[in-house]
Amino acid sequence: MRTHEYTDSAETDLAGIVRVTIDTWGADRATRYIDGLERLTSRLVEHLAPGTVCEDLDGMPRAFPYQSHILYCLVEPERLVVLRVLHKRMNPRLHMPTAGAAAG
Repeated sequence: MRTHEYTDSAETDLAGIVRVTIDTWGADRATRYIDGLERLTSRLVEHLAPGTVCEDLDGMPRAFPYQSHILYCLVEPERLVVLRVLHKRMNPRLHMPTAGAAAG
């Protein structure tokens, strides 16, 4: 069965999402939002949706939208690596790791 992991950058993204959501809408909404992101990630691990292949980004990650954010993931045979969780208005080319940086 495939597993999943978050890169340090993705963990930082999630922490920022929590912080901004708490400041803007409160802790309950932040919890619901992050729980929804976690459920999406779990569903992707169990039943991988095709996503959008980002051919213009190193490693050609797949993009999976969730409300105001997009999960950028590498899909490997044994794991799903969440590279970044970026706001939909952010340019991923400016925030994605370079080739090979997600491997560790």
